[in-house]
Amino acid sequence: FGVGGQGESDLGDLAKHPMFEVVAICDVDTNHLEQAKKRYPGAKFYQDWRELLAKEADNIDSVNVSTPDHMHGPIGMAAL
Repeated sequence: FGVGGQGESDLGDLAKHPMFEVVAICDVDTNHLEQAKKRYPGAKFYQDWRELLAKEADNIDSVNVSTPDHMHGPIGMAAL
């Protein structure tokens, strides 16, 4: 969740692991999503984190929350 700035860096580092698969990406900024689509064309893309969790819950094993601080808790708790 969040693929601009620190989120882009975090995702790039995670994606280096051979067993890591990017299933879904979420960012409210469409510019960030467009850049992520170029790097991870096989992923699904969302602007609303609630929609991602509702639709992809069965397809994800972990999440990375790289959003502004005030959203870490709500997204992390919903992901749990």
